[in-house]
Amino acid sequence: MKKLVMSISLVLLVFLGACSGNNAAEKEQKNQTEKTSEKNPANKSQVVDGLKITIKKQEENEKVEGKKKENLYTFTIEGENASSVKKGLG
Repeated sequence: MKKLVMSISLVLLVFLGACSGNNAAEKEQKNQTEKTSEKNPANKSQVVDGLKITIKKQEENEKVEGKKKENLYTFTIEGENASSVKKGLG
């Protein structure tokens, strides 16, 4: 009797585990897409420490030397002092 209950439990565990694996992969892919879209704040302003910063242009360039591959990320920003105290953007 114990062997029957254990084997049924094991079969159900494997079956339910296999069914839920696909949903986890889809959720992971959806989360990656959402994170990527959050990282691309084109022309959205953020106020940091009294400075209003806007990203104007983003570029990604790939450099390949032999087997070594490097990515170069460049971006152009615009800063505006939003506080009453003089601050620099450096």
